[in-house]
Amino acid sequence: MTGRRNFLLSFLLVQLVAAAILTGCGLGATPEPTPTSPPPRQLTVYMFNTPALRQVLDILLGAFRERYPNYTIQVVDIQDDPARELASLSAAGRQPDIIWTIDNLTQGLAASGALLDLRELARADASFNLEDIDPAVLAIGNGRAVDEPGLYMIPASFETVQLFYNKDLFEAAGAPLPQPNWTWNDLIEACQVVQAAHSGVDCLSFFNADMPGADWWAYWAPFVRGYGGDYLSADGRKSTLSTPESLAGLQAYLDLWTRHKVARAPNAPSGDCFVQQRCAVVFFASLGIRAFRDRIGDRFEWDVQIIPSHPLGRFTGAAVYGFGIGRDTRDPEAAWQFVKYLVTPEAQRLIVAQRLGMPVLKSLAGEASLSQLTPPPSNIRAFIDGAQYAIPPHTYPPACGSLYIGLPQEALSQALRAAFAGASLEQALKAADSKIQACLDAGR
Repeated sequence: MTGRRNFLLSFLLVQLVAAAILTGCGLGATPEPTPTSPPPRQLTVYMFNTPALRQVLDILLGAFRERYPNYTIQVVDIQDDPARELASLSAAGRQPDIIWTIDNLTQGLAASGALLDLRELARADASFNLEDIDPAVLAIGNGRAVDEPGLYMIPASFETVQLFYNKDLFEAAGAPLPQPNWTWNDLIEACQVVQAAHSGVDCLSFFNADMPGADWWAYWAPFVRGYGGDYLSADGRKSTLSTPESLAGLQAYLDLWTRHKVARAPNAPSGDCFVQQRCAVVFFASLGIRAFRDRIGDRFEWDVQIIPSHPLGRFTGAAVYGFGIGRDTRDPEAAWQFVKYLVTPEAQRLIVAQRLGMPVLKSLAGEASLSQLTPPPSNIRAFIDGAQYAIPPHTYPPACGSLYIGLPQEALSQALRAAFAGASLEQALKAADSKIQACLDAGR
């Protein structure tokens, strides 16, 4: 398209020059019209307005504007439930061209018809290498329970939750630094040493700035799996939060606050306790590296390590986010050119180099350049090596919601709040199971 436009503009320029010469010789009768630029066009991007995501968007914008300078990009911020907002926008004839999504949301958006199946565009594009995208990333990112398999999201990063720790606080306390073979008991023992040496410091925090909080599935679900349980049956028909195994895992998670007292309380002062050195450990994905580098500077040394293991194995939450194309876009080809850049080696290297995520391409997973990035963190490969322990979120029927928004998330969050307040964890989980099960039964 760009080459054709340049050719046409060049052709018009030649005609103008010729006309000017002829007019100067008294031979031209009517001057040729002045060439005009192609009319401006617009793509609308619907996404969360967070610094890290906007930085990823900037990478896309830079490449797209080079090829399509006559396009403007309008960003519409997600304010609430994306499914409801997109339905309203579609009803008003304003559905976005490009839609940010994340694994568990993709299923519902695809089922509701908000997202375009990108397989046809991908097949028609010889420059698009679907085979190089990690198949596990594709499976997680596109939702495992979509009735009709399809390609609804182009992934930006494969995110797993690992351990960020303040080296200075650990070393000043004489506590051992987290190791890749640690269990949660090892971490708890080190935390007790850290807290004994540093008054006013909590060792662990699940409530740091920009983080989802203790009810995020990627924090508690690995405990459930690590004790032999699960929160949804294999066939997706039964909510199993209150089975003995699941209860044991969630009790071990709650014990970090109630028994071992090494975790920052939910009602503690808000803010960035890791940056302020009021907590020694936070659990987050590689998406947080850039923010920590910017906020901490050289005030203290910090690094990352693989998540500790549970009695029955090592598990951590996995998330895949990216961009899809709105089903009702009026410019699918331009939208495709925009989103497909995410999985080019160039874009993936930029995302890693700017500390905004981990690669989704098989060809880049073993690149030595990952280990050559300027620290911190020194151990950035913890996010690559730790990916083997990742568990994706289970999907629920779209009418029930997901672990990010809707009934499953709300029911579990209420159960944990009740347990933090002193209620029986078992009874709280049974109540959560009952609510979720009612929705599962209705959807059969």
